[in-house]
Amino acid sequence: MSDAIPRHLQVNPAARKRGNGRKGVRRIQRIEHAEKAWSTPLQALLVAERAAVLTGNQTEFVMLLTIAYTGMRWSEALAIAPGAVRKEELDIHWKLYELGGRFYRGYPKDGSKRTVDIPPFLRQLLANYLGQGRKLRCPCVEREGDDRDDIPWCHGDEYVFLGARGGHHQRSHFSERIMRPAADGWYTGRSNRPRMPVLVDLNQPYPGAILPPWPANDPAAPPHVPQRRRGLRQPPADAALASWLPVLNGLTPHGLRHGHKTWMDEAKIHRSLSTDRMGHEVPGMDGIYGHITPGMRRELLSVLEDLWTTALQQRAAISRSSAVPMLDALLKNSAAPNSLPETEKPDL
Repeated sequence: MSDAIPRHLQVNPAARKRGNGRKGVRRIQRIEHAEKAWSTPLQALLVAERAAVLTGNQTEFVMLLTIAYTGMRWSEALAIAPGAVRKEELDIHWKLYELGGRFYRGYPKDGSKRTVDIPPFLRQLLANYLGQGRKLRCPCVEREGDDRDDIPWCHGDEYVFLGARGGHHQRSHFSERIMRPAADGWYTGRSNRPRMPVLVDLNQPYPGAILPPWPANDPAAPPHVPQRRRGLRQPPADAALASWLPVLNGLTPHGLRHGHKTWMDEAKIHRSLSTDRMGHEVPGMDGIYGHITPGMRRELLSVLEDLWTTALQQRAAISRSSAVPMLDALLKNSAAPNSLPETEKPDL
């Protein structure tokens, strides 16, 4: 109908009303806000390692690396079932919604069910993780009245990534207790407790053994009196005390997803494949006529494997051992860090 203006029509009745500048305002607001923190492959590895040290559980190590190298959403990672992990692919067909401390299963955002290819290192990591015979069934149970709800509550299914106590990770708890200390190097503050750095003993394998937190030095504050209660471990007398430096302030699991898209853009991965992998749709004719070929998939897997190999070598340049058993074994078998070009070695 726009083609009929002005010869046959003065106004197009089907035209969408303009937003009176709202789009421009939103764009300005995005620019004024801080850019979303996204990780490099080395930063993703370091944060995943720290998360496992904080919890004493290798689940967080495997889960964060899976998010980083597949680009899946946080809720999609929570919903991964053992049967979704296949030899060379990973089915992302569900996500777990959190509501009032409980979880229910639904389709991914915008119905973005998809199957993604996983690079060789991640295949082996997932296979080793699932081969440890760990408990995969969550403790969710049916409650009175659930049969009258329209909500498909979780009633004790099997999932790959469960917390140390066997339950689902809650977003707020994971952020406060695991993600913020791992990425920022600081525990978040509370109403009854100040923000405190993560204290570690470097006599133990890198990145150190977690010690009870100690407030940052503040001459104006009263002297800190450490808690002494049963079950609270005190620092050894010969401890090599240190605190973690930030890896990347503000990084979240969703920031790992941002990083994955950025890695694909930097490697010039075809738009059809990168968009499909992120669970989005290519608009217009490109989405209709564009298709994903086996060659595109092989190229992406090669890129991701190379990124992991480089990150592992960079991590080995820091220390060739780790407090995380899975990573420790990988570091022992990795190429010597001296084989890296000077430009790729981490700043220690």
